[in-house]
Amino acid sequence: MIGPLGSRIAVTVTGGDGGCSRVEGCTAMLVASRIREDSAMDWDGLGRQLDAVSRAYAHRHGFRRTPEWLVLKIAEEAGELVQQFLAATGQGRARGKSPAELNDSLDCEIADLLGHTILLAHHRGTDLQAVLDRKWLRRNETSESLASPLTALQDLASVGTRPQGPPSQKSSPVSMSETTEWAGGNAAHNGDQTDMETATVLSTPAKNALIECVGRLDGRGLIVLCGFPGSGKSSAARYLAARTGAMVLDKDAFAPKLESAVMAQLTGDPDDRDSDAYKSVVAPHIYDGLIAMATTAAARVPVVMDGPFLSFIRAAADARVQLADYVKARAGAPESLPVITVWLDSPAEQIHTRMAARHAERDASKLADWPAYEAAVLNDGLREAAHASVDIIIRNY
Repeated sequence: MIGPLGSRIAVTVTGGDGGCSRVEGCTAMLVASRIREDSAMDWDGLGRQLDAVSRAYAHRHGFRRTPEWLVLKIAEEAGELVQQFLAATGQGRARGKSPAELNDSLDCEIADLLGHTILLAHHRGTDLQAVLDRKWLRRNETSESLASPLTALQDLASVGTRPQGPPSQKSSPVSMSETTEWAGGNAAHNGDQTDMETATVLSTPAKNALIECVGRLDGRGLIVLCGFPGSGKSSAARYLAARTGAMVLDKDAFAPKLESAVMAQLTGDPDDRDSDAYKSVVAPHIYDGLIAMATTAAARVPVVMDGPFLSFIRAAADARVQLADYVKARAGAPESLPVITVWLDSPAEQIHTRMAARHAERDASKLADWPAYEAAVLNDGLREAAHASVDIIIRNY
């Protein structure tokens, strides 16, 4: 990763579909290969190379890179970097990854953010050398190399315990009568290494069905991935982002510290996400903030939003309206905004297995009394309500 000032930066990633996360795997490789010991940096040349990778990726997956997309991708990557930083430093969910894998993911996210920032500068015609000199180097009279502007990234990458040696390798909504149901199958790796977790959580038919969902959007709009905790929503969101370039908003990563702080005050349990206090006091505001951000961004670019949305599903079913219409009304979004709602269906035993494997603190109470959780949540009619109100049902098993 980023070494001492003036030293070569080495990041080991694989490109394309085997990259750190998506097209940014190639981005990370280009960024790493171009930052060297030289005192000057060919920012324009690097920008052209990054743009070639990004342009080819957009063409391959059929979306248009607008100025808004470029900016929102930076926002998305910043969020993913924070999420990986928290995981790598023991403050977030590890999702079954080893410390070395977590730090490797953090390295990749740093490179992703840097790459997309350079890409935006390239499209704007920004003279990066000039603005870095003005904003950074003039504040450090002893520095004569371009390495100084990268000190902040170096400091961020060095936080926490890092492993020795090289990093690991690595449309309009359809009506109820048009609701589509996709049959699943056994989870398979089938050569897809964009996200190793995806290979074990998502079935191959589920992946195919997810890609079909994005095909219903025309360069903008919102896909709402909902389902029980442990049904594979986050993996599905990352898979869609990797294959389409869509922006991802994950409920789990939206405001986890705020949720924990409030619940610690309300119930004494920062990981409580199942009590009436959480459902009535905290969850409505978290979801409203999430869908407000998602619908605003979706007016210009494709967005994937994932979360349980169980209370939304029940409310929509009770009102006998489609979940997509309920979401738009709740957010005050225009009727013309394309919103597609997807329910990821997984059996209780599979959900139990996934929860046990991911070791999330918020799952502890569920696993401790699984029969009670299964009766109160999984078998309480929510699945049937979802089947009645969502646009697409994907069986992920």
